[in-house]
Amino acid sequence: MVLLLKVDGKYEKGPIYHPRRLMGRFKAQILSGTLLLILLTFFISRHWIHKSPAVYYPKQVDWSGLPVKGALVVLARENEMHEIRATMLDVEERFNDKHKYPWVILGDQPFSLRFQGFVSSMAPGRVYFGQTQTWHEPSFIDIKKVEETMSQMAIEGIYRGESLSWRKMARYNAGFIADHPLLQEAEYYWKVQPRSRYLCDIKEDPFVMMKSQGKKLAYAIAMVEDGRTIPSLWTHVKEFIETNPDSILPTSSTILPWMMDDAGTFNGNHIWNNFMIISLEFLRSKEYRAFFEYIEHTGGFFYERWSDAPVQTFAAALFLRRDQIHFMHDLGYSYSVGLQCPADSLVAAELQCICDPSATFLGITFP
Repeated sequence: MVLLLKVDGKYEKGPIYHPRRLMGRFKAQILSGTLLLILLTFFISRHWIHKSPAVYYPKQVDWSGLPVKGALVVLARENEMHEIRATMLDVEERFNDKHKYPWVILGDQPFSLRFQGFVSSMAPGRVYFGQTQTWHEPSFIDIKKVEETMSQMAIEGIYRGESLSWRKMARYNAGFIADHPLLQEAEYYWKVQPRSRYLCDIKEDPFVMMKSQGKKLAYAIAMVEDGRTIPSLWTHVKEFIETNPDSILPTSSTILPWMMDDAGTFNGNHIWNNFMIISLEFLRSKEYRAFFEYIEHTGGFFYERWSDAPVQTFAAALFLRRDQIHFMHDLGYSYSVGLQCPADSLVAAELQCICDPSATFLGITFP
């Protein structure tokens, strides 16, 4: 088709505008733009992820050059990216920039490339990302019954009582995190809670200290659990003790008396594990696994609202000696209502603490 154009009173042939040719040009432009977008995305992802500080997903952890196979572990979600970055910055500046222990960031969903890039940029050492396994409720759980419990707890204003995801998280922390492929060779893991603050320099390497002294669990704060969340836990723990007497240590050598009132009933005392360094050998032991499996099959993680903290504290009280549990008295740490600051003002000054020893709130005194 030829178009005649009138120019200065004369008709001249204009450009050819055939519909098929127009469509061909349009398709070519789309294809060119698509290819450009693909190349741009590839370049950004290569630059942002593979050239950012040591991001791996989901390779095996490189433990070379470390005195202990210790990992800094965060269990979080994509929308907690900035909270994770802030806490990582604390840990790196106060401790890990000198030691280069690996970070293991776990979530119940795969993390985006953007998340991986931003989070890994906070740590000059190794950073690994992985997805949790065994996250969802087991098949024997009646989800309608769980929903009824969550609705009632929401009415009562129980912290996280309405949350199914919180229940899944507590169960995973208590029983399955030690089996994650990224931690299969690890000896210890340091639980790092998003939004927590590290308020003092950490001079002594806690991983080295724990391994050299035979410690299995280190903590900073102890609390009293809300009894409405664990009404049947102590009953099931007693049942386990009665059916497995040979695996239980003598009470006199453990922290179990600290968890009991004068009538021999659980008083709610437990180690607050928002900060915790724990032996993975302990979590993988046959005693711990037997205890967790027994406890899990009662359904209390879902039908009630059991936290991993009292469950793990009971396990420590049954299978660890008191001298295998270590209080981090020089740690500066805060999360939610809990605050730990070195009691000695000279120590606090030496460790460049930004906390007031007089404001320390440890919840309860540990024996």
